[in-house]
Amino acid sequence: MTGGLIDDRLAAVQDALSELFYAQLVPSEVVHRLATDPAFAEHRAWVASFHERLIAAQNATVRAWAERRSER
Repeated sequence: MTGGLIDDRLAAVQDALSELFYAQLVPSEVVHRLATDPAFAEHRAWVASFHERLIAAQNATVRAWAERRSER
């Protein structure tokens, strides 16, 4: 496996997480999507460890600081 492929896969999961948090869903819906969305399949064990309080904090952080690439 090349570094580029690893970087691309990491970037893909980071993008998926950013979009999920940007959607400002209730934490229980985020938990559900983390458990079922194919975008997180490779990292399912890690994302399944996200506590709803972490998700709520991340939603607040994204709401305050995030900017979508398409909105720049």
